[in-house]
This record gives sequence, structure tokens and C-alpha cells, in this order.
Amino acid sequence: VKLPFVFWDGKTLPFPNQSFDIVLLSFILHYCHYPEQVLKEAKRVARTRIIILEDTPENFKEKIILKGVVSWRHWGQKAPSPKWFLSAKEWQGLFEKTGLKIVSSHQFRSKINHAIFVLRP
Repeated sequence: VKLPFVFWDGKTLPFPNQSFDIVLLSFILHYCHYPEQVLKEAKRVARTRIIILEDTPENFKEKIILKGVVSWRHWGQKAPSPKWFLSAKEWQGLFEKTGLKIVSSHQFRSKINHAIFVLRP
């Protein structure tokens, strides 16, 4: 499958409404300056589901450690530094605020908590 590489401004996805059956956001929201706007755009272009994989630290200590680890991984690269590390409950609140319905969620742990959220636009 050939997928085109498309640049975007971080605010408005360059696709018509309901362009995709499924939208996948994989460990990207914590880098976004405005994750709520990205979620609104995902909702706009998705027809059936939005799948989100995200880090979900559950306390301040885990958030600080995670921010340090992710920043260290990108040291010397032109990657943005992480902006948001929310708990699963905080992400769920943001999903609800943007009008997304949670179909299912699953948390798993390696050295830090992560979650998979399946949402309905």
C-alpha cells in the first residue's frame, strides 16, 4: 500500500470531512501544542473510529521521569519536546470535552503506564 506523506500546519488536517474509516494517533498527542485541536480534527476526518495510543503516567513523579526519558531519546534531533503527559483519566476527560465517545480502553505497563483508547467520533 502506497501512502502519501502529507505535511500539515498542526491545526487543520488537509482532508475533507469523514475521509477515513479509522484515524490512528500513536504516541503523538503529548507532543502537540494543542492536543484538543488535533482531537477535533481527528473527529472531523474519521468516519467510524479513532484509535489512540498514549503514555499515561499516573502521578507527578512518573510524569517528570517520562518527560526526561522522552527528551533524552530525542537529544540532538529536531524532534519537538513533549508538552503533555496526562493520566488515563485526564485523557478521557479531554476526549469527552471534544465530544468523542469512548468505545473501549486498555491500560498496559512497561516501565510506565500506557493506554489504547478506541473512540467513536
